[in-house]
Amino acid sequence: MLLQCCKFSLRAAAGPSAVAEAGLFVPGALSVAGYDNTTFAAFDPISLTSVDQAGQEMGRNAVRLLLERIEDRGRPSSRVTLSPALVRCRSTARLAR
Repeated sequence: MLLQCCKFSLRAAAGPSAVAEAGLFVPGALSVAGYDNTTFAAFDPISLTSVDQAGQEMGRNAVRLLLERIEDRGRPSSRVTLSPALVRCRSTARLAR
């Protein structure tokens, strides 16, 4: 089994169609994953496995930090670390051992 990983889920969504045209199936012959977990990725028939990069949380933190910095321009800069999460759907299969 091969794994195709695309930076954008919309680009990865084209993978299963091209594979089917070649007479193969996702996730049988090929697993496909995206890297932005768009809402589109969860819809059938694609149901695309994707990495969720915590975009909403990232946005909330950016606004909060900006407002804090505007309020106190002398405030030291801050760093926020967020962890991505794998959202498993039907476009990937477990590797055979």
